[in-house]
Amino acid sequence: MRYSLPAVEKMVVMCKLHLGQILNYFDHNISNGPIEGLNSRIQGLIKKAFGYRDRKRFKTIYTST
Repeated sequence: MRYSLPAVEKMVVMCKLHLGQILNYFDHNISNGPIEGLNSRIQGLIKKAFGYRDRKRFKTIYTST
């Protein structure tokens, strides 16, 4: 595990630590990508709704997009 580049050593350690989760993806073929996309959209709506007076206006902008 001795490599000349510290970044490569760091990646090897990270892969060893997460090997179970990496192999889990190939067994079940499930990713958290769609959930991250949804979270990104919600965060964008929150930023867009910043400054609205109440939740009603926030809901209005959420349902319109």
